[in-house]
Amino acid sequence: MRQLPSGTRISPPWPIAALNRFGPLLRMLGLFPKVDDPAAFKAVERMMGREDRSSAWVKSARNVRLRSYEDDADLTLFGTLAVRSQLLQCFRHTLEFDQFIEEHPEISDEKISRPLFIMGWPRTGTTLTQRLLSLHKDARFTPVWEGYCPLPERDGKPMSEAARIKEAKRALGLLNWVAPHLNAIHPMGFDDPDECYHLFRNYAAMPPGWDFAYLPGYWEWFAEQSAVPAYEMHKRQLQILQWLNRRGHWVLKSPQHMAGLPALLEVYPDARLVMTHRDPVKCIASYCSLVAVAWGMTSDRFDKRKITDYVLSCAAHAQHVSREALCKLPADRVVHVDYENLIASPVTTITGIYARMGYERDPGLPAKIEEWLAANPKDRHGRHTYSLADFDLTEQDVRAALCEFEAVGNQRKAYRV
Repeated sequence: MRQLPSGTRISPPWPIAALNRFGPLLRMLGLFPKVDDPAAFKAVERMMGREDRSSAWVKSARNVRLRSYEDDADLTLFGTLAVRSQLLQCFRHTLEFDQFIEEHPEISDEKISRPLFIMGWPRTGTTLTQRLLSLHKDARFTPVWEGYCPLPERDGKPMSEAARIKEAKRALGLLNWVAPHLNAIHPMGFDDPDECYHLFRNYAAMPPGWDFAYLPGYWEWFAEQSAVPAYEMHKRQLQILQWLNRRGHWVLKSPQHMAGLPALLEVYPDARLVMTHRDPVKCIASYCSLVAVAWGMTSDRFDKRKITDYVLSCAAHAQHVSREALCKLPADRVVHVDYENLIASPVTTITGIYARMGYERDPGLPAKIEEWLAANPKDRHGRHTYSLADFDLTEQDVRAALCEFEAVGNQRKAYRV
């Protein structure tokens, strides 16, 4: 069993390890399955009775991503089967979304008004911030089960919410079995508010930052593109979800939004932003640990240098892209949240965000926050241990990579809560 020096396990359970041993033989016989398999995607189209009508940009993103899985990711047999299954499921979602909108064209008229986006480096408190903000009486978010099963129908037949939740629970159970340490790092219950990266994943057009594999070919391609088409797909799905269940304001969260901030603001011109901050030495060590666990599910080629290069290059790219956009936003559009303040004074921090942004006050919010915190103590799902030394990083390496972003935050203390 492979694990980091700090104790976090990064290898799959023994049945999966046993399955992976057949990989080299299958490669030698020319029988190893492929992720980039056009015939498999054509089979989904035939099953759905519908051709893919995605934009040229979405098709290019999907093709580059598929190629990067084949060329870069060093997937195990299990990793190949898992990634292939997920991508085909997402392709099916793409076709279902397009058909659903054709059947209900009024969805395109849905207005996404003043959505609240939470972003910041992974491990800076984005998840806790979203889950507490989502307790507001008017908050609309994407629970985990809705990310897995976004539409209330399957194969043209109604699918109940209970059936969709059951499917999501099954998927989460498998995920937690494959990577038991993941729930200690990023807890996910079936009805918890969670990342809106699902809305990118459904079109295989995810910004870099939350991948279960090493995909430099795709990341380099994406860095040269405008992210506007990806956010247009993101908005299209929000319109569907809002049409199905309309209520107050959206509370959305993903660290990737930092790198896509200019595109986000173009597609959502009245968006409100919450930026989370934490000592980069702590958050980068934790993030590297998360990446090691995520990649360990699909590949057995553990490489510290690849992980640190990926994490720090993501940092450099995102701070470069987001810096000007952040500095141009007026005071009523962005709030900076210190991790230490969030942990020490969660009620004050969360109610302060809503007061600063001008959303309607929820008198019951403080009590709901206290109740949620009591029911979800830290380390409830196990303790996440991590260290920069696990990845041969030093404090100086991290501070040099992230100093520009931290400087932006420090210049905006007037906008902090």
